Amino acid sequence: MAGIASPAVDGDQGAKFDILKEALYDEMQQHGSVERLYNQKDIFDLNIIPNDDLSLLLRVVHGLCGDYLLVSTEHGRGGLAWRWRSSEDAKKYVDGPFSHQNKLNLLIGALSALTPSKGCIC
Repeated sequence: MAGIASPAVDGDQGAKFDILKEALYDEMQQHGSVERLYNQKDIFDLNIIPNDDLSLLLRVVHGLCGDYLLVSTEHGRGGLAWRWRSSEDAKKYVDGPFSHQNKLNLLIGALSALTPSKGCIC
């Protein structure tokens, strides 16, 4: 996994956090294609987050979303889910000459997953 950006975490905790992010991302890649959706239970079932710590899970997922390596979406059964994105695709969203346009495209892509009957504010 190629790290792109991480939320600020100090010293030893930052290193552990990065290890968890990398391990979760790698495990998600090994257990499904980029189209597979992972809900909270699916992620806990990967046995990366110790003690099924919900707070830690949310921080790790948030970090991967901030790195553009995870995309949040609505699960078919309702509720929040995530799918992984290749590190090559994630690099398209990193700050650069077209970063504003890329972030806008990311937002439009995320909104297009919602239909008007599912709460789209379009």
